[in-house]
Amino acid sequence: MSAPALGDHLHRVRRWLSEPTNRGVVRAAIVVGLLAIVGNVAALLRDAVVARRFGLGDQLDAYLTALLLPTLGINVISGSLSLALLPVYMRVREREGHAAATELIARSLGRAMTTLVLVALGLVIVSPAILPWLAPGFPPPKLLLVRHLLYLLLPSLVLSGMSALWT
Repeated sequence: MSAPALGDHLHRVRRWLSEPTNRGVVRAAIVVGLLAIVGNVAALLRDAVVARRFGLGDQLDAYLTALLLPTLGINVISGSLSLALLPVYMRVREREGHAAATELIARSLGRAMTTLVLVALGLVIVSPAILPWLAPGFPPPKLLLVRHLLYLLLPSLVLSGMSALWT
């Protein structure tokens, strides 16, 4: 790119950023990006701690099996909702204004929280029946460890699910 073309490009970027809405979008993208980085670093640290604590063997097998259901719930519920919510939010904001769009987000987050809590409670109830199917060949003591670890991991379904809605 020649110097004048680069200068023209920078001028267009500055002009675009001078609009308050565009600055808000850039700020929001930076916040989301930073939160995603923090979340990935936290996941990396979690995995390192788990690997160091459990090593290879039955305990790690039990942990990874217990992690499957909360992770599936987070991905299905929060992932699909966040993808579906963005276009609806944009349309409501354009047609009905900022207040209506904010109300949509508040209602949606409340319903998402309720759904995540109900799914977590449902997993507590059905886990004794699901876990033997999910981990065939695990002896009863190992299945019991999986169930206990699942119970410890279920709050992450709600917390990470809500976090996933924001990123």
